[in-house]
Amino acid sequence: KDMKIKNILLTGVAAWALASCNDYLEVDAPSAYSEDFVFSQKTEIERALNVVYAQALVGDLYGNAYQLTFNYNSDVDIQISSDGSHSHSSYARYDCDDEGGDILKFWTAAYNLIEYCNKFISSAENSKFYVNTNDDPEWSQDGQVLQWIGEAKCLRAMIYHDLVVMFGDVPFTFTPASKREEYVIPVTDRQTIQNAIIADLKAASVKMSPASSVTVERCSKEFAQAMIARIALTAGGYSLRPNKNDNRSYGIMQRPDNYKEYYQTARNYTDSVISANSHDLRAEYQNVFVNECNYQTVNNDDPIFEIPFAKESTGNTGYIQGPTYSPYENKTTGVWGETKGNGRLHAFYRFLFRDNDKRREFVNGLWYYTYRIDATNTQVDSIIIRNDYSVHNNKWSKLWTAEGSALCNASTGSTGINFPYMRYADVLLIYAEAANELDRGPSDTKAVACLTKVHARAFTDGDADFITAAVANKEAFQKAVMDERKWEFAGENI
Repeated sequence: KDMKIKNILLTGVAAWALASCNDYLEVDAPSAYSEDFVFSQKTEIERALNVVYAQALVGDLYGNAYQLTFNYNSDVDIQISSDGSHSHSSYARYDCDDEGGDILKFWTAAYNLIEYCNKFISSAENSKFYVNTNDDPEWSQDGQVLQWIGEAKCLRAMIYHDLVVMFGDVPFTFTPASKREEYVIPVTDRQTIQNAIIADLKAASVKMSPASSVTVERCSKEFAQAMIARIALTAGGYSLRPNKNDNRSYGIMQRPDNYKEYYQTARNYTDSVISANSHDLRAEYQNVFVNECNYQTVNNDDPIFEIPFAKESTGNTGYIQGPTYSPYENKTTGVWGETKGNGRLHAFYRFLFRDNDKRREFVNGLWYYTYRIDATNTQVDSIIIRNDYSVHNNKWSKLWTAEGSALCNASTGSTGINFPYMRYADVLLIYAEAANELDRGPSDTKAVACLTKVHARAFTDGDADFITAAVANKEAFQKAVMDERKWEFAGENI
């Protein structure tokens, strides 16, 4: 796979990362690389950054939990469960509490990633590549190191954003543990967090490189700008806030008084991505995901940032989704191995699409595999029609992979299939929504063009009637954008 992050937990760098959390032991470790050594050489800084990326790939975070545990049940997505009773960890079913083990694992992994980001950024910003320690009049900051710092800041903003979306006000700091005086990170109001990560990304994005230079498997300038817009749109919207005057209350739905400032930020930064003309929607909708299942990265089309998993090492994309492919006595007859297929879609989701929408037939999987033993005692695979309250999400599937690049017969998860955390389609719809709110209606021709571009890709004839109805007024356009999200982003947790 082009530019895939591989072998990133290198012994020396792992020793640096682990040693950084254990300075209090004050024990000499000759085999461990010191911070001064790692951040004095660009090759070691890059390896250290790979270790930061590795923290995002774990199953308790984006490798599994983000795509399953924290993908909400709705009229689009649904998680299956044979247990109808209360579960401490049933986050997607809005039926969880502070004793949820899966929730604690996600929380712990999230703050582990934040600590690695904070440590990397602090160390890199104190290195000779960032600070002129010798008062050299011809010295200038190293562009490659600035890019790497920007990547770490993108990962930090990404996880803080998702924590705020999932939990509201959360503990927040940009300071690594070794440089903090307090042991417990204070809980911070979500708007303060959002303002901080937006400002951080604004400064970093100016010095970052485009995806064409770094690939969509790394954080790019376009991703930083798109994240600013996504965070801003979230900050400007309504969220459930605690009622501090009544501890028995579920809370109050509110948005900030200055919400239009956030919408303006969202509009400006999506416009920057659009104007760069570095991404597009040229590929057919289904090919975006089939390419991912075949380990093909495309740097100039819909994907802006794909979480970069490695085959048979990290990531459960395509094991969570796709049709169930069940083993019989721990055996499978195919080359792909078992697939759980429990990240499902609501059975009635397919009826929400407009006629002739090509996404409907691709995404909604009505069948799955199972095995039976026939009269001659031979194992036979059968295709079964799904006949319950869910269908399979066929965006990603191990079965989409060509046989030559398929996983081994005995494999389960760790598919290595990338997950598209940010797509250009989302950028276009953020712009459309922000402009509609600011202009009190779809008077911005660019906003209409953005919605049209996303919608038309799914129709052979473009479905012009949909856009004609959408531009009637502000409310109609807002609903059209929300409907488009419903059809476009099933299983993507946005």
